[in-house]
Amino acid sequence: MNSEEDSMMHRTPGEEMIELLTLCQQLQSEKDGLKRPVPRRPGVAADEVMDGFAQRILQSCAFAASLDPLLDLQSRLADVGRRLEEQGQLQTDVGDNYALAALTWMELITGTGTAL
Repeated sequence: MNSEEDSMMHRTPGEEMIELLTLCQQLQSEKDGLKRPVPRRPGVAADEVMDGFAQRILQSCAFAASLDPLLDLQSRLADVGRRLEEQGQLQTDVGDNYALAALTWMELITGTGTAL
C-alpha cells in the first residue's frame, strides 16, 4: 500500500466528500475558464469568481463538514437502541432503524417527543 492509499483509508466520510467536491469545482472551473475560491479557505481573492456554482460547492462542503459528528451520533444511538432491545425495553421489527427507535424511546420516556 502506498502513502496515498494509506492516507485515503484514514479519511473520514466528510473529509472524503469535501475532497471530491473540491475536485469537482476544480475540474468545472478549468472547463469554464474561471478561477473560483477553494472551498474551506477563508475569503475570496480579487481574481476569483464566487458564482452560484462556487456557492453551492461551499454550502455542500459545510454540510459535509457536519457529517462526521452526525454519523458518530447515529452509530451511538443505534448502539443504545440495540441495548434497549436486549433489555426488553424496546421492540423493533426487521429493517427498523435502531437509532430512530432509541431516540423515539428516549422522547417517550422524557415526555419531549411528539406522537408519530
